[in-house]
This record gives sequence, C-alpha cells and structure tokens, in this order.
Amino acid sequence: MKIIMVHGINQADKDPDTLKHIWVTAFLDGVFQAGLTKIPETTKIEFVYYGDKVKLYLDNDKSDNGLFDLRTRGLHAFTLNIEGLNTDEKAILESIANNLDDEETLPEDVIPKNILVPSSFKDKVAKAIIKITSHYGKIHTWGLKNFAREASLYLNNVKYRNEVKAKLLEKIEENQDEDVVLIGHSLGSVVCFDVMQNLDPKYKISRFITLGSPLGIPVFYNFFNNRNKPLSLKGEWINFYDTDDFVAAYLLKNPPYTVQPEIQNIRAKTQYFQPHFIVGYLDDALVAQKILGV
Repeated sequence: MKIIMVHGINQADKDPDTLKHIWVTAFLDGVFQAGLTKIPETTKIEFVYYGDKVKLYLDNDKSDNGLFDLRTRGLHAFTLNIEGLNTDEKAILESIANNLDDEETLPEDVIPKNILVPSSFKDKVAKAIIKITSHYGKIHTWGLKNFAREASLYLNNVKYRNEVKAKLLEKIEENQDEDVVLIGHSLGSVVCFDVMQNLDPKYKISRFITLGSPLGIPVFYNFFNNRNKPLSLKGEWINFYDTDDFVAAYLLKNPPYTVQPEIQNIRAKTQYFQPHFIVGYLDDALVAQKILGV
C-alpha cells in the first residue's frame, strides 16, 4: 500500500522534508492514539509538495499577515487589503459566506458601524469577511486572504493547475499495481479530486481521505462538471471536518455530488486555536484508522 499526502494552503515558504516529517509524525501519533502498534511494513508514504509553485506564481509577502487582521490593526489595513483582492478572489470569500446559517447576505444592522466606513457597507467582500470571522472566531482575516489567493490561482490559472497536478500524477503513476490511499488536506483535496477526474481506471485508489476540504463550497464544486465518483476510486471517500474549520464550512453531500456509496462526513476534533491545521486532523485516532482501512 502507498499513502500519498497532498498539502493545502500557506505552505509556500516551507521546507518539503520538514513538512513531510510533520505530516508523518502526526499520522503516527494518530496510529498510536488508535491503539495500533505500527503501520504495515510494506506501507510507503509519499508527500506531494507544490508550495514552490505557489511561491513562483504568487507574491507571498508574509509581512502583511497581521495587517489584514481587522481586530488588531484597524480599518485602514482592512480596507487596503480588500482593495488588493481581485474579482475571482473576492468571489471565493463570498461563496464561503453566502450560505452560512442559511443567510445569503449579512444584514447591515449586525455590522459594527464603528469599524466600517460607509463604502464598506456596500462592499460584498467586506461583509463576507466579517460574516466568516464572526462565525469562525478563530480565523484571522489575513488567513482568508491567503486562502482566497491560492484557491483563485488554482481555479483560474490553467498552467499553474497543470503543473501542480503533474506532481501528484507522477507519484500515482510510479506503479499501477499498487493500492493507493490518497489524502488531501485543504486545497490539496481539490488537487486530488481534479487529478482523479481523468485518471486511468487501471490505477487503484483504494481510499480517498479529505481533511478540512473546501470541496463542499459552491465555487469549488461548480468548478467540476463531473461530480460522480471517479472511476479510479475503487473504495470509499471519507471526508473529515471540524465545525470550527472555515475551509470545511460545507459538508460533501449528494447533491451536488453524485457519489455512490455516498461520501462519509465525519467530524474530527482538531486543535482548538488552529482548527484547520493538518496536525489536528492527522493525529485523530479515527482518521488514522480510516487511512489504514482498519
């Protein structure tokens, strides 16, 4: 069995070996929590790193992280950063916010008027950001910005998307006789599903595990014309989410998917202060069990 792990957002400045070590260590912690002595000796773990591509295509200046936090830096920085988002990036944030609690828009009477200039009341993305951060109190607004930028890059830049997909395909195609367990975290789950769309059925994806996945958000599932179970996926699709993780705001259901048997949505309990962080997913005992198929 080969386990292939695909990372998500905010990894552009990370060392691939260090990042893989974090993932594998967390997974082994989950194995221990599950009461399993070890993983099978024949198990191979591969890690797909595409942060170098993100860095190449995006100007990831980490110095503005704090500046995008309305609560700590104030309206001026908030407004500047909203203006820095393009139309596609704004649409992603609006898509996340639109159906939270079944409210399509954020009523103006619940927006704190002391922190917004009049023009911001008319800005859909400003309302979206405030609505998301109000609903998910542990997410900083700069995190939303980074997510929107990386998501938009993948959805709208064909050259970048193909280069990222090629990295995963290379790992899958190394041996068509191997059973593969595919694990996608965050945007990595989008990469995985995208690759499986046209993957030759001769390859055997025995299980597809999505962690903190945005594939339930309309802008993401609408990206795919085919939302059936990929022919290369021989086994089940299991989606783990945390109710505090804004990226996993929507569960993966039929419809809009037409997957049989239906995708399993299982709640994980991730880290309190970082609910989207990969460690909180991988060190969960049930996640480890589902990865290993036990």
